[in-house]
Amino acid sequence: MSRVAPSANFRDPVGLLLRMLKSRNRAAYGALFREGLRLGAMPFDRVLKHFEARTLSASSESPHPQVLIVGAPRSGTTLVYQALAHYLNVTSPSNLSAMFLQAPLTAARLHSCLPSFSKPDFRNFYGQTTRLSGPNDAFHLWDRWLGDDRYHPAESLSEDTVADMRRFLNAWTLAFDRPFLNKNNRNTSCISLLARHLPAARFVVVRRNPLYVAQSLIRAREQVQGDKSVGWGLQSSTSDDSADPLGYVDDVCQQIMSIDRDMEQQLDHVSADRVIRVTYEGFCEHPQETICNIALAFDGVELNPNAALHELTPFESSRPLTLSSEEAARIRARLQPSSDPAAAVSRC
Repeated sequence: MSRVAPSANFRDPVGLLLRMLKSRNRAAYGALFREGLRLGAMPFDRVLKHFEARTLSASSESPHPQVLIVGAPRSGTTLVYQALAHYLNVTSPSNLSAMFLQAPLTAARLHSCLPSFSKPDFRNFYGQTTRLSGPNDAFHLWDRWLGDDRYHPAESLSEDTVADMRRFLNAWTLAFDRPFLNKNNRNTSCISLLARHLPAARFVVVRRNPLYVAQSLIRAREQVQGDKSVGWGLQSSTSDDSADPLGYVDDVCQQIMSIDRDMEQQLDHVSADRVIRVTYEGFCEHPQETICNIALAFDGVELNPNAALHELTPFESSRPLTLSSEEAARIRARLQPSSDPAAAVSRC
C-alpha cells in the first residue's frame, strides 16, 4: 500500500464548518466565533504591529524558561496544557492573542489588564479551547519559524529565524515576568531542533494508551476531515489503496508508531534535566501530584499562588471504546501492548 501526505491541513473546510456547528461543543462554537472576531480585528492588528515592533526591538535576554508540552495528537496534551496554564505561575498565548497575527504580544499585554476567570474551563474541541482567555496552540507564532505545514514542520532554521524566535520569546517572558508555557503537537517533531536553539526550553512529554490514541485519531478524521481515509495530525498519511476498507487503521497505527519513534530519537539528544514525562492516564488519576511534580522539575517554574490546586479533582481518563471489532482487532495487531499507564508522580 502506498501513502501520500495530505495536500492541505484541512481537506474540507466547508464541511468542517458544518460539522462544528452540529457538534454541540462550546469549544467548537468558540473557535468559530473567534474566527469572525479575528477578521474584524485585522485593522487594529495593523495598528498594534507598530507597538509590537518597538517592544521586540528593545527585548533582552530573559531569565525565564519556556515550557513546551509535546506528544502525539489526541494523547491528552490539550488537557495537560489547560491545567498547567491555570495552576502554574506561567504565561501562555491565549485565544485572544491568536486573533492578532501581527501583534500577538501586544494583544496579550492588553488582554492581561482585563479580569480573568477564577475557575478553569477544561473543555476543548480537537485542541481548540473555549474562552477567549483560554490557552492557544499558538500556530500563529510557531508558523513564523517552523512553516505553515501543520503535519511536517521545518527540519532546520536559519540564523535570522533563530534570532527572531529568541527575541520574541524573551520579550514575551520579560513582559509578563513569568515562564512561557505552550502546547503544540507539531513541536513534537521539533524537540531536538528547539532544544538546540532555545537553551531555556524545557519539555513536558505526554503519552497515552495507544489504543485510545488510535480511536481518537480515527474520530478526528471523521470530525475534522469528514472522511476516515484522510489523514489528520502530525505525520499523518492518506491511504490511496481502496482495496482495503481498513486501510485507514493501518495509516493511523503507522502515524502513532512513527511519532513515538521520532520523539524518542529526538529526546536522546536532550539533557534529561530538561525533560519530564507523564502519561495522560496518570495525569487524570493524580492531577494535583503531577502538576506539583512538573513545578518541582524545572527551575523557575512555580505553582500559581492564586489557583486552588487542592480543589482540583481527578479527570475521567478515557471514554469507552467505540471502535468496531474489526478496527480494534487491526489496531491491536499493529500496535505493541501499551505500558502501565500509571504516571510516576511525587507530592508537593
